[in-house]
Amino acid sequence: MSSGSQCWSDRPHHPDDDRRLLRVILAVPVVLLTVVSAFFLWLAINTRPDGDWDQAAYGEIELGRALAVVSAGAVGAL
Repeated sequence: MSSGSQCWSDRPHHPDDDRRLLRVILAVPVVLLTVVSAFFLWLAINTRPDGDWDQAAYGEIELGRALAVVSAGAVGAL
């Protein structure tokens, strides 16, 4: 080794280094699940049934709400 270079093992380990990396790693699924949850919520809000007989639209609204709650719950669990 040259006198100006240090080996990575010479540096003392700091516990905050692991937490910072963990935050970055967990930020990706948190952001993605939040975007997915927002999309399903937007879908549920913007779906309009054509009338009382339009059970398919009501089903889509319920499914959008359920998927928004599930993905938001996954974010909360993370």
